[in-house]
Amino acid sequence: MKKGYRIFTSILVVGMLIMTGGSAMADWTTTANTNTVLVGANAAQLILVGTVASPVYTLGAAEGLGVGDTFTITMTGGVTFSALPTITLAAGAAALSSGGTAGSTSATFRVTTAVTTNSAITFNFINPGFAVLNVQGMAAGANADFLMTLNNSAGGVIVANKSLFASIAGGGGFYPFVARNLMTVGNPGTNADVADVLASSGPYTKFLGNAVAGTINAASLTLTSNAGAFNIPAVNPVLKKVLITLTGDFVGISRILTTAGAPLTGSDSAGTTTGGLAGEYLINADKTAAYAVNNATFITTSACPQFFIDGTTAQVARPFTAKVENLVDGAVWVANTWLSPATTYQITRNGFFFAANSLGPLNTIKISDKSGRVPIGGAKVFVTAWDVNGVSLAQAAGVADILLQNHQTIALTGTALAARFVGTPMKYEFIVQTTNGIVTNIKTTTGGVNTTIWSIVTGGI
Repeated sequence: MKKGYRIFTSILVVGMLIMTGGSAMADWTTTANTNTVLVGANAAQLILVGTVASPVYTLGAAEGLGVGDTFTITMTGGVTFSALPTITLAAGAAALSSGGTAGSTSATFRVTTAVTTNSAITFNFINPGFAVLNVQGMAAGANADFLMTLNNSAGGVIVANKSLFASIAGGGGFYPFVARNLMTVGNPGTNADVADVLASSGPYTKFLGNAVAGTINAASLTLTSNAGAFNIPAVNPVLKKVLITLTGDFVGISRILTTAGAPLTGSDSAGTTTGGLAGEYLINADKTAAYAVNNATFITTSACPQFFIDGTTAQVARPFTAKVENLVDGAVWVANTWLSPATTYQITRNGFFFAANSLGPLNTIKISDKSGRVPIGGAKVFVTAWDVNGVSLAQAAGVADILLQNHQTIALTGTALAARFVGTPMKYEFIVQTTNGIVTNIKTTTGGVNTTIWSIVTGGI
């Protein structure tokens, strides 16, 4: 009985070795480095490339490959071959038997002289020297892995799709290639200034503190080039190839500075800097856009705009968008947009303002202050008007200022409001120098009284 038990145990152990095949011991042992494929490069830059270091796969103990056995390397993430691959074996010999042609994702080698256990298989992909890969098919955000499969001569699987990334993960896993955009743009939409209803030169003609200079947040529009070591291509865009476009209503904007020290110069939409100044955006003649372009080989910068207003124009609350793109740059970069128009700056308004387009003889507008903090002498009520065709109407001669005191309520009839203008008003806009108030529109007819009430803290209706 004892002897039979030992025989059974021996058979069980041998069976387990056959089933596992020692496959857990076979592993990638390549040097950990990643190439970053820069999406946006000219396609010609993304063929005939190689890895940072030659990928190496080392067979584990009891995993020698005999004549007729095969091993296959497969690439994921959009990487293909651009030329026939070659290998170097620490022991034995093998020849390419299938795949490896341009456009294929895998290559299979058949062993012609036994490859002993613990031997290294080196794939000659290193760049420069053995550039045989094509990474044109990689999309932004993609990660490319290398997989190894070992088969015996009968087609039995010894190791299936052993991942390079997973094998190296314990020591800081890496992908041979990752695909990223050339440019990373961060933090748009985090800069704003408040046009002040209490500005000394008139409501909304200056920012808070009677300033014409807006604030600047250098972190609100950051531009980072990803070109550099271990990147394909490794070169940055050259002079006048990175364009930042601001769009919006630039009426009343006197100038726009860039972040101090930013390598940018004002330009037109094609990157031509005629009329532009270093460190500023150039506003176009139509006051609808402003541009700046890099004035040196581009690396990394902040392009945050600092707005200056002219101090006389009442600023309308409005946003401004930014777009970041690179222009065609020789044979290296094609035209790409890295930030589609996104809000990067806003002018807001404090105070209390509203508009109406149906104020006739039967209407009365009542305005009350709720803040208790109006300026000395009273809060002015500024009224502007347009006729039915949108023509701005001039004020009639001799009209007196409309003033609102702390917690006071004033009444403005439709007839009195119309008399303040030359022409026939249709649309009115009101600005009140207080931050908290109530507006009531009362219409009295033979059928009764219709009342609409708005309570405003800061803002408009």
